[in-house]
Amino acid sequence: MGNALEIFCYVSGEKVRPYVPEELRFEVFRFLHNLSQPVAPFPPSDGFTFLLTCIDRYTRWLQVIPLSDTSAEAVPKSFIAN
Repeated sequence: MGNALEIFCYVSGEKVRPYVPEELRFEVFRFLHNLSQPVAPFPPSDGFTFLLTCIDRYTRWLQVIPLSDTSAEAVPKSFIAN
């Protein structure tokens, strides 16, 4: 194995999820920039009116997350929760 890669996980909550150390956050942000974006309002469904679309560049996997609003606080929370 050429390069060692450490993956950090947040395990204190209900879901195990990746944790990004502060020194790597800018690089992760640059990678994710333009891969995720909210899509225009739709008719309400269970309180959701927006969709967050996320695309993995490597596998081309598409993930869609329903959003109730597109605020700077709500979008990352929904991304991490899903």
